[in-house]
This record gives sequence, structure tokens and C-alpha cells, in this order.
Amino acid sequence: MDNSLKDQVKERLHSIYCQGQEDWLEINFSTTGSLNLTIVSNRFGSIPPRDRLEHLLAHLPVPQPALGFLSLYTPEESQDLGITQQPVILPRTWQDLVDCLMGSRTFPHWLHRNN
Repeated sequence: MDNSLKDQVKERLHSIYCQGQEDWLEINFSTTGSLNLTIVSNRFGSIPPRDRLEHLLAHLPVPQPALGFLSLYTPEESQDLGITQQPVILPRTWQDLVDCLMGSRTFPHWLHRNN
């Protein structure tokens, strides 16, 4: 998958679903290009679980990436299920940075920006 499309997906989903302090998301693109996604957002509070996928699909850029594992929760649901955001690991070596860029670790979204 094209890196510009990956960046577009990350930025768009972050701007839509991460509006509050309890909101977070984890995005991973598999080696086959499938989008694996966990979103915990208060935006889902008014959307029944069966309709959340449709809401997500309406906000993905076109062409849409292939979908992999998707988990879409409210903060309360994630807390009840024991789902927490993975800790951010800052790269300390060049190899750490390569691992981050290859998607095996997470790091702050500001490192993704092309400013």
C-alpha cells in the first residue's frame, strides 16, 4: 500500500475519532496492506455496535484499504473489556526507528507528520 494513502487514513481517522481525552486509536497496516484497527471513541456512544462498521467505512478515504481486524468501542466498553492503549515506545536506536516504521511498534503520531 502506498505510504501517502497510509498517512491519509491515519490522519483522517485520528481527526474524526480522537476528539476527547478518553479517545484513542491504534492503526497497523499488515504486510499484505490490510488495515488492522482499534478505535476507542465517544463518537460510538450514539451508534449501535452493529452500525459502527458502516460509520467507519463512510469516513475512510477512497480507494479504501483492505480491512483486517477491526475493534470499535466506546471508552466504557473498552474499560469493561479490559482493552487499553498500548504504551508508546520511543525509538532509541536506528533499528528501533526501522521497527517503528515497519509497524512492529507504535510511536507518537507526530512522528508520522511531514511538517
